[in-house]
Amino acid sequence: MYHSTIQRAFMQGVAPIALAGLLLTPGLGRAGAAGPRDAIPTIAATAKNFVAGLPVQLPAGMIRFTYTNDGGTWTGVSLGRLKDGVSQATFISVLKTGNYDKLDPLGVPYGGAGAGQGASETVVVTLPAGRYTIFDTESGPHGKTLYIAKFFTVSSPASGMMATPSTAAAITLKDMKFLAPDSLPAGTHTLKIHNAGPSAHMMVTGKIAKGKTYQDVLAYIKQGPNAKGQPPIDPTTFGGFNTMGPGQTAYLTETFTPGTYVMLCFVTDKKKNIPHVAEGMIKKFTVS
Repeated sequence: MYHSTIQRAFMQGVAPIALAGLLLTPGLGRAGAAGPRDAIPTIAATAKNFVAGLPVQLPAGMIRFTYTNDGGTWTGVSLGRLKDGVSQATFISVLKTGNYDKLDPLGVPYGGAGAGQGASETVVVTLPAGRYTIFDTESGPHGKTLYIAKFFTVSSPASGMMATPSTAAAITLKDMKFLAPDSLPAGTHTLKIHNAGPSAHMMVTGKIAKGKTYQDVLAYIKQGPNAKGQPPIDPTTFGGFNTMGPGQTAYLTETFTPGTYVMLCFVTDKKKNIPHVAEGMIKKFTVS
């Protein structure tokens, strides 16, 4: 539902993720580094501190989620809507196992955000009414799974129209490919991301490390979840949008510096038990 074993190997092979917690703070009208003021409610999160700042209820419609990594080399959080009849206790009991595939029957993915150390990301998602969770896990000592989860409810829509974010480019996720530009200018850009399905997909971005090539990235992925050595991606540049369901549209604001990047999908193909990236869902693009 949210990511595969190979994604953990790809990202955590660089350094352990220091999941100290999330700082979740409600706010209105702040669009992050690049956006204008508007009426979209905002949830702000950081990697280090955990406080009970998340509102228990938000209006249905567009929600802005900003994430700042002031913790480990790469950290991120996922957002999902709990299915009817699934309790918070049930969700946490499965989350504690560290097996993300077991979360599939419990909820519907609605994205999330991740960023390299010292970086920030902003995503805008459209949430229908329901019960939601923001969560993450990491591997702790002695094989124990460390986890964190916050819950909130989305109710009836707020009155008034919300302005759709202005975008620099559009990216479509399909089985098993990215339809995206081959290049972007350097800077901070908002990207419109649409999952044309029919499967759930995600989009992780990262700059190929100095001295490495796109072929090195493909070779590392081919090794699978037990890949050896350092991933050929600069860990401080990881970003992207976590798993989203078919038909969903979201907006990602991310900062890109000059270089060669890749976008990858780590969602698991349940029939083949391999991640989408191993089926060719990877795209190279340049930033100049």
